[in-house]
Amino acid sequence: MIDFADPGFLQDPYPVLNTTREATPIFDQVGEDGIRRWFLTRYEDVFRVLRDRRLGRVPEPIMTRAEVGLPPLRSDWGPYNDVEQWSLLMLEPPEHRRLRQLVYREFTPKRIDGLRPVIVAHADRLLHEASQHTRFDLLSDFAQPFSIHVIAELLGAPIEDWSRYLDWSHHIVKMYELDTTDDQATSAVRASVEFASWCRDLIAERRTHPADDLISGLCTVETSDGRLSDREVISTIVLLLNAGHEATVNSLGNGMVSMLAAPDAWESIRSERVTPRTAVEEMIREHDIVTLPERNASIRLATEAESASIPAPFMSPPQLVGNTGQYGEFVLVQNNPSLKGEDSQMDDWSHDAVTWALTVHEARPGHEMQFAALVENGTSLARSTYAFNSANVEGWGLYSEAIMMEHLPLEGQLFTLFARLQRAARMFMDPMVNLGQLTPEDAVDFMVNQIGLSRAMASSEADRYAFLAPGQATSYYYGYRNLQRLRTEVEMALG
Repeated sequence: MIDFADPGFLQDPYPVLNTTREATPIFDQVGEDGIRRWFLTRYEDVFRVLRDRRLGRVPEPIMTRAEVGLPPLRSDWGPYNDVEQWSLLMLEPPEHRRLRQLVYREFTPKRIDGLRPVIVAHADRLLHEASQHTRFDLLSDFAQPFSIHVIAELLGAPIEDWSRYLDWSHHIVKMYELDTTDDQATSAVRASVEFASWCRDLIAERRTHPADDLISGLCTVETSDGRLSDREVISTIVLLLNAGHEATVNSLGNGMVSMLAAPDAWESIRSERVTPRTAVEEMIREHDIVTLPERNASIRLATEAESASIPAPFMSPPQLVGNTGQYGEFVLVQNNPSLKGEDSQMDDWSHDAVTWALTVHEARPGHEMQFAALVENGTSLARSTYAFNSANVEGWGLYSEAIMMEHLPLEGQLFTLFARLQRAARMFMDPMVNLGQLTPEDAVDFMVNQIGLSRAMASSEADRYAFLAPGQATSYYYGYRNLQRLRTEVEMALG
């Protein structure tokens, strides 16, 4: 149904993929290698299959290749198969879990963040060299050397060998295509022999003289399950070098093509009306570089009954046990029915920039994504009964605001700080009202005059302290602080 080798498809696959998805949820196709493959075209089906533990990446040891209709591994591909044998992409639990845990012990955010000055220096150097010419090739003159230099720095691989890494990688990744020619396979086997030999020499050196780099860490890291064998380290180095630079090259190329195809967007970047960070985020979204939910977050206006019950924006959670496809809804409240006239109208959420603060807390990556994960991955009755509380739920909402703050535009950051101020006041005034140290009326005046809330919103807050949800306010920060503590403990454990 799809000719994956067609130049037109490779140039712009989206029209064919869209047509195929609309025409059928599943189809099969026999490749030039004689293997019959099944393709799922729709998100829901792919999502369900990827989470079905009856299915996996490799059949062994549960079934033989013959039992699932695969030919035996070719003996002349031996060196390539050896390199791939312990790749994380080719393993199933429990081996995948064991190897991943050992790698994660060394592949830490701290290590990567420490490379920021080196990464910037490589980019500046390559761009300076490019500026000396009237034209340059984005992929061969910048994207490829930049990405391979960065991943080599991360691994601690000798930078002077970067052109060899690139050559090996280009030959090996051809084996990941649906149909591989004999010439491509021969080149991949040769590259695998050379790459593995180079890795063995480097591993021997780092086991004897470890340095502060990822390869040394992989050679020396240990857990209760033991340490990585040389073959496992070789597979991991090859995977990280290949995957680490390929994705960057493809993303830079596709992103630049998409910007050049939209002159207005390109001009917005050149004129600095759009920041580079925003442009990169749009590239990631447009080309699915990072997988995000296909569905839209559900947002609607509150009914009168909902406004009376919860007179503030809120997430209406889905049914967690026995769910049949329902997702949470973000509900916007526009008035406080307990007040009359102009005082009943809430204008606290009418500014466009407020949507940033609301969506990161109530929608994504806040409550909507939080509940969606529970629905899609399944949850027990015990968990939905005892773990579904304000500390866990609202703590995640505050944590979502914190991790997203630096990624928001300045006006979004401003209103996120405004929301944080409101919740900080809530944390103090809730117990004060309940202990009789502050009247609800005084709390309303304080929120109107000192925080800047509308009287409708301030009255809703005071009602929340007094009788709608007394004592809940402190749970926000209790949950948030525990999530921060957990993150710190994990980062310390990972080094």
